[in-house]
Amino acid sequence: MRFLIGILIFTVFSQMDAAQSGKPLNIWVFSSLSEHELNSYPGFLERHITKGLKNQSRLEQINSMALGKLSAFANVKIKHRATLSDFYNTILDPSINGIFWIGHSASADVRGLGSTGAILDYNNEDISSLLPLAGKGLLWLSIVGCNAKPLIDDMLSRGAFTQASKYLRINSYGQKIELNRALARSIEEAYFHLLAANQYLSYIGHDQPTEETNTYLIKRTAGNRKLKAGKILVNDQVKLIFDKAKPFETQTFVVNISKTISNPVFQVHFQSVDSTTSENGRLEIESLDIPLKVAPILGPDGNLIGQNINIYIAN
Repeated sequence: MRFLIGILIFTVFSQMDAAQSGKPLNIWVFSSLSEHELNSYPGFLERHITKGLKNQSRLEQINSMALGKLSAFANVKIKHRATLSDFYNTILDPSINGIFWIGHSASADVRGLGSTGAILDYNNEDISSLLPLAGKGLLWLSIVGCNAKPLIDDMLSRGAFTQASKYLRINSYGQKIELNRALARSIEEAYFHLLAANQYLSYIGHDQPTEETNTYLIKRTAGNRKLKAGKILVNDQVKLIFDKAKPFETQTFVVNISKTISNPVFQVHFQSVDSTTSENGRLEIESLDIPLKVAPILGPDGNLIGQNINIYIAN
């Protein structure tokens, strides 16, 4: 009994201490719900993060208190109508320590043979291929959507999160969920995990050894049609997301690739949309650190092979 009381006292004082010490964490809460669903739950996330609002249900009060506790040692921001680009830019940001993604997931049964499911953004684009980009700064990732757990479990079993911190915890659900209850549970679990992780990392220091990389400059130029959205994968990992662009516009990006990959293969995927109004654009990839030439695979006619997927190889 004395031992249990000792643990309880230590936990209480640890929680009081954590709110006052350590580096503040940064948390993003993304919602990809449809307009109809947003209208059905007006301001539901804002209520979860603001204490003391009137006309809250008991469950909403629980969520508000939980996120309010997170706010004691974290900066929490909310983004509705979240897209693949929003998630990509956030999961790559080393200053972000927690992400909640609230939206729909599609099971393998729905997506078809060979699929482990999908996690959908506001535009019904699948963001699941971006999850392994989680870096050393991310300590909490919560997917609040139905049937996302089999997909996450499959990734974990394949060792997909090679770049992630060993302190990262991923929270998801393997069945249909009721939004408010699932969110309340996720917030509460995040609170205790982030509280402990932040205390420990504040004690040992947040600095982690960084991987040595080579830098590549990628330029995409449009003709007289709009540029399609797309992405670039290297060794089956997403390295870059292309947004749509206007006619005659040029997009420029910098991508860092591990030095352990001496001859990277760039897989360029474009959205399947009407080619009479949109195009892939002219793509140039240049190595800035080592004398490599990056060239596309061409067919016998000298044109790129593939309509929506092109391959570029560094030699």
